[in-house]
Order: sequence, then C-alpha cells, then structure tokens
Amino acid sequence: MPVVAVNQYASFRGGLDSCPYDWVAITPSDTDDVAANMAHGLYVGVTGDVTVITAAGTTTLFKAGPVGTFIPGLFQRVKATGTTASSICAGFDKQ
Repeated sequence: MPVVAVNQYASFRGGLDSCPYDWVAITPSDTDDVAANMAHGLYVGVTGDVTVITAAGTTTLFKAGPVGTFIPGLFQRVKATGTTASSICAGFDKQ
C-alpha cells in the first residue's frame, strides 16, 4: 500500500518567519515581476550574480552567489540585466 504524505501544516498561515510554501522556477526579466505576490526568497541553482528589485523598490546586486544559495527577503523582480546566475527559483507564501 503506498504511503500518502499528509501536510500537518495545511492550516498554518505562512509569514516571513516561516519557510516558503511553494517554489516556482523563474526567468529573470527587466520588465516582468516574479508574480502577483512578492517572492519570499530566492534559490540560485547555478552560480553567478543576481540582480533584484526588493519589496521597497531598491535595485540590489547579490554578487557571485555560489551554487545552492538561498537569498532570504521579499523580492518583486529578478532583473535580466546584471543577473548571470541561472536555475533560479522563487519561494512563495501560502495564499
């Protein structure tokens, strides 16, 4: 008989002090935000620079992030200009 995982946290509301509820692969863009909601953090799968626009609207460069880097924070966009890293995933809270 197969084992079925039960999400014991299904009734919990996410927040900045919790892990992202879901992850989505994203493509850096100078014009498109990561989603309708802010990303709750970024995972960098292939080393390189990551240029973001934060929730406050500040453009920030994370220089030379190694493979497997998690960048905590609230991000509205990962910019194509200045981003050399790839295989980037954005974490999102439960809606």
